[in-house]
Amino acid sequence: MSSALAGTWCWPNINNGSHNPHSLRFSADGQKLFLEYSHPHVGADGKPHLGVEYDVESIDPKQARMRLVGETRKTDAGEPVVWDLVVLPAERYCWRRTDWKADACTDPVTRCPPPAKYDLACPGATPPDEVDARIVLVQWAGARNAGAAISRSKEEALARATDCLNRIRNGEDFAAIVEQCSDEPGATKHGGRLGTIARGKLEPALSDAAFSLCVSEVSDPIESVFGYAILFRTK
Repeated sequence: MSSALAGTWCWPNINNGSHNPHSLRFSADGQKLFLEYSHPHVGADGKPHLGVEYDVESIDPKQARMRLVGETRKTDAGEPVVWDLVVLPAERYCWRRTDWKADACTDPVTRCPPPAKYDLACPGATPPDEVDARIVLVQWAGARNAGAAISRSKEEALARATDCLNRIRNGEDFAAIVEQCSDEPGATKHGGRLGTIARGKLEPALSDAAFSLCVSEVSDPIESVFGYAILFRTK
């Protein structure tokens, strides 16, 4: 079963199946299953989680029965809820629970489409005199031009920028990340587009980063006086 579940999976019917891709991984002894999110998921307790853990009770090539660690729900008979992961044809799987109707199953979970082709290599390319780029800007309280509503600390800004970058590199649309993450005024209207940038026209940290990127490459978070920036070179 482990080989059948390798790869990245997308929940059905949520943002066209692209919401928070996840992977499934069994422990070496087969006693645990780890469902790991591509970026933090806010659970029913209101806290962000990077994944969930199951204790495996039984397993065969088509189905695994397990208990969710921390599960508090019970069946009508008062028994702890048990989960079944069922492997389906055509590279799909679904979940069943013992507190649901007999044979009830979630909508099939499918493999995610290949991620967007960021981080393309450009060995030996001639350094350009100008580039086109887009930006996600995550500010902290006290950063230059930060609005009065910005209250996060510098450390929280870096964590948020890192999460946004992971989502981009897992294939989420850059413009959607700009809309959800960027603190740049007007970012949602122009999708984070900086336009054509001549060498030396940006703050040095941003300029150096922009001109070191290959076309279609996304930078790591860059600390600037305005906040943490993620740059995506488009031309």
